[in-house]
Parts: sequence; structure tokens; C-alpha cells
Amino acid sequence: MGLQHHDPSGELPLVVGLHGPQDVSILVCLMGALWCGGDLAAYAVDMVQLMDQTTAAIIKGRGFDGVTVVDEEVSEMRKLIGEALDAYQAKCGGPGDVRVRRRLLALSSFPDMHSDICIYAKDAMAALVLLPFHKAQRVDGSMDAGHFGFRLVNQKVLQLAPCSVGVVMDRDIGKQEEAQMQVDDKFFAEFYWKHVAGGGRGIGYLEKHVADGAELVAVLRGLQSEYRLFMVGRGRDRSSVLVEGLDEWAECLELGLVGDILASSDFSPTASVLIVQQYDAKKHYKVIDDEFMPL
Repeated sequence: MGLQHHDPSGELPLVVGLHGPQDVSILVCLMGALWCGGDLAAYAVDMVQLMDQTTAAIIKGRGFDGVTVVDEEVSEMRKLIGEALDAYQAKCGGPGDVRVRRRLLALSSFPDMHSDICIYAKDAMAALVLLPFHKAQRVDGSMDAGHFGFRLVNQKVLQLAPCSVGVVMDRDIGKQEEAQMQVDDKFFAEFYWKHVAGGGRGIGYLEKHVADGAELVAVLRGLQSEYRLFMVGRGRDRSSVLVEGLDEWAECLELGLVGDILASSDFSPTASVLIVQQYDAKKHYKVIDDEFMPL
């Protein structure tokens, strides 16, 4: 499955990875944005690192959900995720109802966690996997160094997922005031019925011409204060004069060169980013780096 092949009027199967309760707000907001009149089959996956402490706290049972982790820290984290999901789902009631069909657990070491996520995506026949970015925003607006383990998971899912993949970097988009959320909900509801459900195409379009990587960066920086969310394709592995030389400065090439620019610490401190990689069956049998990830 791939998001580009999905029928908008049909059910959208979606797998959403969560590091903790801090990821719930942005991902639920994105699920609500993806809901366009059909059914949304969302599967939330709690991503928990398997260590000696958690191994000792595992109780094995039967069936698909036959593993329970009684470790106090893990149990508390999963409880907080559940409470956050319930709270945001309650706020998103109405025509654009967002519900999580099932809670799942990816309990693995970081080098193997991608396997659980890919299996869940395959079993659910998911069109899209959404994963949090491995870095988080500091109070001063800069990005922290990030978690290498979760970065490794994202890299492997981007390579091996059986569907489209989205990596989400949250820059506080999910924490609007309650009153502002109500205003936004009303606006988007009116926008949907006026421009989408009514068959209209009232969507703004802006085209910028650039000659090289330097101009591309300059144009993006000129737009950074105008928008709260940037959505960008990860792109394919091909060279282009428009991004020539940018890989020398890139920190996270798995996001694509433009995605890396948008996710960098010196880009907008207020705009969140969604990087989407379309599913490509041919690329599924290739590798990012033979030494890093041989097949």
C-alpha cells in the first residue's frame, strides 16, 4: 500500500508510533487533518526499548496482545499515553472524529524495533506510517541532540516499510490554547464544507523559482515565519542542481535534503514539519548504505 494510491473516500489504515505522551498532540492533529470523510483506522504503537529491566518485568500470555510489561516506568508511560489519546480524541469530536482503533506495543531493542512497526503496518495493510522525529525542541527554540536509538528506528522504517512513511517533527503545533483550538476547529470545519465537500478547489498556490541550493534555502527561510506546518516530500535518490552541495551540511539525510533544512535548529522555531516518503516497491529492495544496513 502507498498513500498516493489510497482512495480518499475509503478507509485510511494508519500506523502511528509514539515515544511518549508528548507525541500525542501533534500526531492526533495530523490524523484529524488526514481524515477527509472516510473512515480512519488508526493503530497507535507505543515504542519501548527492551532492556534488562523491562525483560525482567514481562509477563507472557496468549494471543496477539499476550505480552504485558509490569515495569513501573513503562506502565506509567503507557498510562499517560492512553490518557493523552483519550483527552485529544475527546477534543476532536464531531464530523472529523479521530479514534484509535487499537493500541499496540513495539517492545524491542532499537536495532530491531523497526521490524515490529513494519509487521504492524503490513498486518493492518496501512497506507501510511507516522513516526516522531528523533530530536525534540528545547525551551529556547533550538533542537536537542536527539535520541540515536529512535533515529535508527526511523532510518530503518524509511528503508523497509511496506507503505508510505511520514516523519513528524513537532514545534509546539499541538499545544494551542483551548480557545484557539476551538477557533481553529470552526475554521477548518467551515473550510472543509465550503471548499472540499462542496467540490470547490479554493486552495492557495504559490510558485517560487530558484536556480540553486543557496536560493532554495533563502526562499524557505523567507517563508518560515508565515506558516505553522511545512509538508515536504522526502524525494528520491537523484542529483539535482537545486540541492547541489546541500548534503555537505546535512545532519539527517534520511529526511531528504529539503526536509533536513526544515528540521534544522536554525530554521523556524515555531513551524512544525511533516516529511513524507511515498512507497516505492522497487526501492524496497535497495539499501541506504551497504555498510550501515546490508540486506
